[in-house]
Amino acid sequence: MSLSRKTKILLGLIVLINLGLFIGYKIMYKPHQVVASQQAAFTGLAEDFKKEVAQNSEKWQNAIIQLEGTVTGSDEQGVMMNETIYCQFINLESLQSLSLETSTTIKGRFIGYDDLLEEIKLDKCDIIKD
Repeated sequence: MSLSRKTKILLGLIVLINLGLFIGYKIMYKPHQVVASQQAAFTGLAEDFKKEVAQNSEKWQNAIIQLEGTVTGSDEQGVMMNETIYCQFINLESLQSLSLETSTTIKGRFIGYDDLLEEIKLDKCDIIKD
């Protein structure tokens, strides 16, 4: 059974289109980054990290950060550490275990620094220890 030239070209195009769609799907729908299992680019006190970010905030963009500090405020989405670092949590149940004026260690992804308010923002945060 011999296939004609047009049939071979058509089958080749179908295979290439399906391959392209598969690769595009894999690129578009990558699994989300799990912050808790990744190694932190910075581990230390919240005040030390604030000084680092004030010097060069672009260096820390999308970096995993592990900070130790005092919880000074909270809302339904996250907590404020040392009055300058806002941590937005993925798991809101772990947020309920935190109380004001307690020392804790939080790991999250750095998403930005507000020069005007001098506020650091982390998302995908999780509690490392209470």
